[in-house]
Amino acid sequence: MQRADARKLDHKTLEEIRIRAVERVQTGESPEVVIRALGFTRACIYNWLAMYRAGGWGELKAKAISGRPKKISGEQMQWLSCTVVGKSAAAVSVRVRALDAGDTAGSSARAG
Repeated sequence: MQRADARKLDHKTLEEIRIRAVERVQTGESPEVVIRALGFTRACIYNWLAMYRAGGWGELKAKAISGRPKKISGEQMQWLSCTVVGKSAAAVSVRVRALDAGDTAGSSARAG
């Protein structure tokens, strides 16, 4: 049987697979047989069983993915939006370079 690529499955589906696999092992099925039927690697079932033993069913639940941290704050995003709308690219470029140089007052932006 071909191995399943878990990266292609959504988190809720993976959660269900983990829970059902652990349930099957608890009913007496061999972990090897269960995981082979699902098409995942052998290490997966033992990781899931360890997670279950450490924290119960809650540990098998899908966790929220935080994603990449934002590079700019909400205030900076608001400024950027207000600045870009209705201005030429050259005017925005001058202001951005001024911010990169540490000029928060905007004196160099007024020159351009």
